Amino acid sequence: MDRITFNSKVNSDGVLEISLPLGTANSNQDVKVTVEPASTTQMTQEEWKRWLDSMPGGWEGERPPQGEYPQRDPLS
Repeated sequence: MDRITFNSKVNSDGVLEISLPLGTANSNQDVKVTVEPASTTQMTQEEWKRWLDSMPGGWEGERPPQGEYPQRDPLS
């Protein structure tokens, strides 16, 4: 059985009703149902651009030493 993502809405009485036909090939199989809120907040294109522009040079403070590259034996 493949993973299925299914969007639904909770009724005004607080009950979530789901009817999802999976076919007879998937009958008598155990399934796992996870309920999580759908993300309703998305960045606008302008918010995304501002966030992206804030990334370069965003590090404040001292950087730890990066170390040195190991010396390899020369190829013969």
